[in-house]
Amino acid sequence: MTVIQLMVGEGYAGVCQKPYQFTCWHKKDPNYQFLIELKQILFRELAHCRVVANQVTDGKVPDPTGGTTHYCAITRNTPPTWAAKAEQAPRLGGHVFFRDVS
Repeated sequence: MTVIQLMVGEGYAGVCQKPYQFTCWHKKDPNYQFLIELKQILFRELAHCRVVANQVTDGKVPDPTGGTTHYCAITRNTPPTWAAKAEQAPRLGGHVFFRDVS
């Protein structure tokens, strides 16, 4: 089973655009300007992201999160309520990942 199949939604758009999945879809997030194409993402960066995403979802590279299904930014002052009883996985970059979220 791939990472995308474990998440709620079908395909990239179905997963990414679910409410509360990714902050970049919030109009006040600085990355929102890229999503609505008011700012241009460099082709080389976008191509690299697509290659990596496809490799992970196709199972060609191991899941760096170890099968987690939820995450949040480390910068949050308080953890989300859904994380209270979840198993915390190692941090990657600026995010902490969780499994067994109920």
